[in-house]
Amino acid sequence: MAEIISVTADITAVTKHLNLTQRSVGIATQRAILKTGHKGSAAIRAEMSRVFKSPTRFTLNSFKVVKSRKEIAATIELKGVQGIPTDRHDYLDPQIHGGPRRTTPFEYKMRAIGALPADRFIVPGAACPLDAYGNIPRGMVQQVLSYFGAASYKGVGFDANTTDKSRKKIEKKLGKRLFGFAGVRGQLLIYRGGADRVARSRAGKDGSAVQFTSRLPHPGIWIRAELFGGDAIRPLFMFVKQPRYKARLDFYGVARRTVEQEFPGEFKAAIQIELDRIANK
Repeated sequence: MAEIISVTADITAVTKHLNLTQRSVGIATQRAILKTGHKGSAAIRAEMSRVFKSPTRFTLNSFKVVKSRKEIAATIELKGVQGIPTDRHDYLDPQIHGGPRRTTPFEYKMRAIGALPADRFIVPGAACPLDAYGNIPRGMVQQVLSYFGAASYKGVGFDANTTDKSRKKIEKKLGKRLFGFAGVRGQLLIYRGGADRVARSRAGKDGSAVQFTSRLPHPGIWIRAELFGGDAIRPLFMFVKQPRYKARLDFYGVARRTVEQEFPGEFKAAIQIELDRIANK
């Protein structure tokens, strides 16, 4: 996905009228296109700040201007490494065109260990703390992945799986594996729904713990904490159908309006630079 900024001009006529070489006009045109492209990128950034609620710096810096190697043109396009799905900014694509949300790195890894069904996606549950931007904190995602041994993933660039030694030390001290982040603490459980049942406990009449199994209201990752001799389970993440979005970011409209408004002035200034350069030789 990219917005092309190109100009079709009668370079011969401009060359003859201004007494410039075709090469000089080409240089001026490319300079004007690149300057216009950067203004277009800045305008898209401003539009994101307007239509998105508290966008992160990562989101605001999602676009780059790329100079064409084959013609006098440039493109405004999403950053990212092609072929590495977890390193791309194309999560913005549904915000531009509408449609289904893309798979996140978190979801790729949870599917890789068989925890998340292939047709399900992850959204925050009632027990999930959110950062200042309304997003799932990256640190918590990494700790959840580490908890389930899913932090290693080819192409992602980190391996934070809890070691067997440290895990056994925690389990020996606490009697069970516990997860803790931003005040959320307990044992994580993956519940897939259907025939799945979860081991639970409650306080008996004599104060002893009574063990039983039950179903949960929704598939997802739940966190269980001890409570008054029994336990309490709250939803950390829910497994849902693929979310779909309506287009909100007028990427193409903003880019085209910027070209129409800014290119003539940038081209005039670039031509003047070439005229001055030649005059000062």
